[in-house]
Amino acid sequence: MAETEVFRLTPGLNKCYEHAEYSRGQGNYPNERYFVNVPPRYVGEFIRFEQGGWGDGGWRRDYFRDLNGNEIAVNYSYEGRTCFREVPCGPKPLPREHLEAIETRNHIPTLKSLAFAKLPTKTVSDLRQNYYGILGGKTLKRNRKSKARKSKRTSRKLKRRSSRKKNIK
Repeated sequence: MAETEVFRLTPGLNKCYEHAEYSRGQGNYPNERYFVNVPPRYVGEFIRFEQGGWGDGGWRRDYFRDLNGNEIAVNYSYEGRTCFREVPCGPKPLPREHLEAIETRNHIPTLKSLAFAKLPTKTVSDLRQNYYGILGGKTLKRNRKSKARKSKRTSRKLKRRSSRKKNIK
């Protein structure tokens, strides 16, 4: 298997990383390079870190958020072999509230959806008859209301005009 180059760097905010413990170092400081023989693991976007102790008792833990919204902790090794590689961030996950709302919502397919397009013709005609507005646009009930509103408006306008004409004469 081919080796992958990784870097001993400190993660920065709003950047995404892969993590690995290097297996081979090459060269001398400051031109040292590090390689792993296994693929690095995607840990996600850097959120925060915790650090404590001093000297040989020092420790550091970085926290990342992966694509599913889970928090992943990476502990730095005592030997100093912890490496990262900056990678492009994936799409941001939806908040949990939105996911729950999507799962619980009753979904009536639209004409554009693939599921609706593959339905038998009889089912499509039943949907057209039983569910007004399933194909988009305004419902019959709404159309009736808007026509009534328009007729009331026009009748008011006509009354105003006729009363103005009487007052003028």
